[in-house]
Amino acid sequence: MKALIAKGGFHLDEDSWWVETATGELVGPDPDLERPMGADEIDEPASRTVAEAFPDFAAAIEKRRGRPPVANPRRQVSIRLDPDVIAHFKAGGKGWQTRINNALRRAAGLDGRGD
Repeated sequence: MKALIAKGGFHLDEDSWWVETATGELVGPDPDLERPMGADEIDEPASRTVAEAFPDFAAAIEKRRGRPPVANPRRQVSIRLDPDVIAHFKAGGKGWQTRINNALRRAAGLDGRGD
């Protein structure tokens, strides 16, 4: 590239690209600007991860997936209920399974909700 530029007939445009003066054809970027960095020019701290460079920021944006843990988690079970019982609780809208749980706790004589 430098040998081609040294021959003449080329000029540098405003974006630092070499252009053939006669045709206006782009030849390439300025080789001094677009060369790869040498090992001695690479700044090691710039190659750190975000967590290494900014630990407080990384901790703040860390994604936690799923529901938060509960002290006394409920267990999933499968029971068969009559369709009219299910329809009665579902008619109340969202939370119908919680209402069934509460009704079962009252029927069993358990105090509180067990959460």
